[in-house]
Amino acid sequence: MIVNGTKDPINPYDRGEVSIFGFSKRGFVVSSRQTADRFVAAAGISSTPEKTRQAARVPGDPTSVDVQRWKRDGRAWVALYTVVGGGHVVPQPTFRFPRLLGLTTSAIDLLDEAVEFFGLKSSAQASRAADEK
Repeated sequence: MIVNGTKDPINPYDRGEVSIFGFSKRGFVVSSRQTADRFVAAAGISSTPEKTRQAARVPGDPTSVDVQRWKRDGRAWVALYTVVGGGHVVPQPTFRFPRLLGLTTSAIDLLDEAVEFFGLKSSAQASRAADEK
């Protein structure tokens, strides 16, 4: 599961030098898509990714999230979340990180996405599911 904002001021989406606001140099990274492609190849997946776009949930939020999922055995093995316009923050709909880090998208809640991707269920989700029955 790879999550990266296209306007991340620390870890560049399209490859480049990682730095903390130009001061502390941390080396170079390949693009987020190249990283996903390497995981796909390592997993032996030859299928094309399933693509979806999640629009912002909050009016005035200019971000969105493009999701690509490469599946094997009926479930996602590699997922790339491209936060279009997003910064170096955790995507979620309510809390806003300092603007210095870039925009926070309201399009997804990364905790929910991670729980689904890794096949986990929180006690709160299990409780809600039981209440709905």
